[in-house]
Amino acid sequence: MFALRVILGAASLLGLAVFALILLVGKGFDAFRSGSGGDDALETAATIAVPLMLCGMAASVFLPGNRWLLHAVAALALPAAVYVCTIVPEHPGEGGMYLTFLLAWLLYYWLAAWARP
Repeated sequence: MFALRVILGAASLLGLAVFALILLVGKGFDAFRSGSGGDDALETAATIAVPLMLCGMAASVFLPGNRWLLHAVAALALPAAVYVCTIVPEHPGEGGMYLTFLLAWLLYYWLAAWARP
């Protein structure tokens, strides 16, 4: 369980850093700079939800006793996993990596919140 916590915590923080780098250096905030808002509501929601989910995942790994945080992150992770399943046919490598990470966190969630000691 400890190894899973360390791996997921490091992966969450690394993912958050990469996401921040993409937004700051890349063209992640173009929808907000134009003034007209984003045309794609799903893309805008993902731009907001992904960093929240990654922060929550990292915090939940370092605070495993906080069940409310675990449940809140799971509420974000399940729709994210469903969305990732839709991108797997077009981008199997990227989608597979995301899906593996989300399934590993959901395993951690199950072990931390529901498994008996």
